[in-house]
Amino acid sequence: MTQRNDQDQEFTAAVFFRQAASFFGASSFSVRPTGTGVEGETPAAATSNDTGVTGSTSAEVVLSPKTVTLTLTAVVVDVTEANGYGGTKILNFVDGSLVTILAAIVDLTYTKDGTGYITTSDLTSGVGTAVASNATLSGAMVDVLAIQTMAADVLAPTLNLGLAKADPVAQTTSTDSLFLNVAGATESSEDADVTVSGTITVTLIDHGVV
Repeated sequence: MTQRNDQDQEFTAAVFFRQAASFFGASSFSVRPTGTGVEGETPAAATSNDTGVTGSTSAEVVLSPKTVTLTLTAVVVDVTEANGYGGTKILNFVDGSLVTILAAIVDLTYTKDGTGYITTSDLTSGVGTAVASNATLSGAMVDVLAIQTMAADVLAPTLNLGLAKADPVAQTTSTDSLFLNVAGATESSEDADVTVSGTITVTLIDHGVV
């Protein structure tokens, strides 16, 4: 089996963005101010030195949630026998943008390779802002879609659900990405891979570049 460096792998041919133009273009995640102006309050002058304090006027900005749908076509996640986990990058956020992730919906099929992972192999999976670094898949590894247990004794289990975030995930730096993570003990002395196809839809609010 050829081992991939999945932390750096971006599937430019396999991952298609239905909203690529709005997401990656020059007007990526444009913020659309709407509504009437909001007038600032003017506090009373300070009595200690008679310095007046004035309020400012700012425009009311309404940020509407957006959805970004990623289509995965035979995306491979490699899992080494020594680790029992693996992950691959599926999305980079626009550099310097502040993005709040509100929810995720997945409709995916995970196909085991039949050697390292066989029909009876147990798998878990999730989507997060960090690549898998342990078999537990915790914290930022599953902060967008919480860890899910695949159906037992199935060679190609499916995952179809949506989860709203009780604590929305904010992304603020150029290194922030989304990763599809998988974990599960492989067969003895065998590395494994899982081939994933389907869609991941992320609902988010874009606050613009900070």
